[in-house]
Amino acid sequence: MALSRIFGTTITSPTQEEKTDQSTIVVDQQTKDLFKQAQDLYDEAIRSQKEGDWASYGEALKRLGEILRRK
Repeated sequence: MALSRIFGTTITSPTQEEKTDQSTIVVDQQTKDLFKQAQDLYDEAIRSQKEGDWASYGEALKRLGEILRRK
């Protein structure tokens, strides 16, 4: 209520319909596999970074970049 005095407007909550109106995204298996590979390579890069294994870190990032550039 203090905000409405400052901004001169009333703020309302979204209606129930607005809250539940979400689009469904369908992802094919190939895309799921690419997401999984990307996540695994990211995890590998972080693990290598923490261990100070910079060669493995660089290789994981290189392979991750290759996946991200796929169309």
